[in-house]
Amino acid sequence: MPGVPCKVNIAIDATVGLLTHNLLLPPPVPPPPKLPIVPSIEMITTQMWTAGYLTGQNKFTTTVKHLALPIIQEGHDIGMLIPDVTIPPVNLWYAVMWPLSSRKVMFMSSLVIMNKKAAGCASVVPPFPMMTCGDPISAPTALPVTSWMHTVSVGLTWMDIFKGIGAIVFSMALDYIFDKIGGGGGSGPSSAWGAVGQGILGKLVPTDGKALAKLMLSGLSGVLFPSPTDGPKYEVKVGMPGVLEVGVAASGRETGVGVNAFGGQDNRGGFGASGAASVQYGDGKGTRGHAGGNWGASPGD
Repeated sequence: MPGVPCKVNIAIDATVGLLTHNLLLPPPVPPPPKLPIVPSIEMITTQMWTAGYLTGQNKFTTTVKHLALPIIQEGHDIGMLIPDVTIPPVNLWYAVMWPLSSRKVMFMSSLVIMNKKAAGCASVVPPFPMMTCGDPISAPTALPVTSWMHTVSVGLTWMDIFKGIGAIVFSMALDYIFDKIGGGGGSGPSSAWGAVGQGILGKLVPTDGKALAKLMLSGLSGVLFPSPTDGPKYEVKVGMPGVLEVGVAASGRETGVGVNAFGGQDNRGGFGASGAASVQYGDGKGTRGHAGGNWGASPGD
């Protein structure tokens, strides 16, 4: 296998990690102006995770398998409802962090394309960690703990590795900068449940100019560190990941807007929905518009 080898991850592989999250104590303790940060045990999950699978956040192969099980692909996210537990464990912030949880694959192989997408890579050795959600900064602190036993590997070029590291550093830098200058939810109004509502809103949509600036800058990651299969793409999304998102994307000579509910075409349960409209231009054929949508999913590729 050319490149740096990485064992594949399949549906039943376990992952675990550590990070930090906000602490919001229940009443009668009032929320402080800025919520304290405490350690969090990023609980063990399999790569195929019920909520993430049903909402299309999990990205798996369909016809290409190892040990008769699907393999993770680029864009894979274990997704919502990872039951991370903070220290101390009594924390109302679970109402924010569990529905919006994330554990993403950040490294992908341009050398191995499976079912039209690059193979996703995560391992302990070599160190290809997964990005896990956290407050105030998401970080690459989650690792697969069983994939080392597999006999199948994919190769990563040094450019694949550079792009994965670059995307991680870019994301962490944005989190750090905007945490320092403020903007977005997470700090406390007069009640604990008000802080929960503000925290959820701040993570779903930009609530002020600084949050909007962070959202717009985040879209540069797909331009600076492009996908092996889609190429450079600027994309920003607002909404509840995996449930309902609206996004704007520009790639090559095409710009469009789309809406995705329950994973759309990636929902293997058959109930996702999506719609999109785009404009193509600059290819010598004039400017042309396209619109379409689908309900349900097609598991075959």
